Amino acid sequence: MYDFGYPGRFLAPGSWLLHQYARASIGMIPEDPAKAAAHYRKAVAGGIVNAIFNLGMLYYNGRGVEKDLYQAIDLWINAFERGHPKATCMLVHLRYRLKSLYLTVSCVDSYQ
Repeated sequence: MYDFGYPGRFLAPGSWLLHQYARASIGMIPEDPAKAAAHYRKAVAGGIVNAIFNLGMLYYNGRGVEKDLYQAIDLWINAFERGHPKATCMLVHLRYRLKSLYLTVSCVDSYQ
């Protein structure tokens, strides 16, 4: 049996990261979100913007990683700074949810 090493060794440098991102994105490992998170981390290290956003989604939902809102926000800000449109939407959505939560708590406190 031959050992060919990592799957992208025949690809151009940097393409291997795209391969890792593609493996996580197209669902080659959907039954294991932790493996998908590992592939996204490799792609994030290469600066792939979609991977940065998607890893943020995994942290936001707690799929394959421990749920961590701060990490998700940090990743989305990184993706936003690189021009990812969905990162902008998630940050605006999160701001709206936090603002409505603050208003709800303020209203409840004022009645007590």
